Amino acid sequence: MVSENPLAEWMQRLNSEHVFVLLLVIVGCLTTVVISCVTAFSKMIQTVRVASIRAKLMNQLVDRGYSSAEIRELVEATGTRSQCWTQATAAPPSRTPDSPAFVNVPPAKPIPM
Repeated sequence: MVSENPLAEWMQRLNSEHVFVLLLVIVGCLTTVVISCVTAFSKMIQTVRVASIRAKLMNQLVDRGYSSAEIRELVEATGTRSQCWTQATAAPPSRTPDSPAFVNVPPAKPIPM
């Protein structure tokens, strides 16, 4: 007797180990798809948000009476996102002897030599 649905016949031949592996593969693939979609969606939201902020800034500059050349200079001076990220994640500058953390306080008693 030939089955009408070959997929149903194949599923009947699977044992519990095969089903478990098949479920793991399906869950892994679905997880990859979901993570990719969330990443793409969040990147899209970030791009729209940055464009909106830049547009609001430019409108404010125009309202304040800045010329187009001045606005261009200000926008170019702000740098790119990667430059901002590099500056934000860089190590803090080392302290100099003039900074408040390195104020020299004389000891209470002279140190014998």
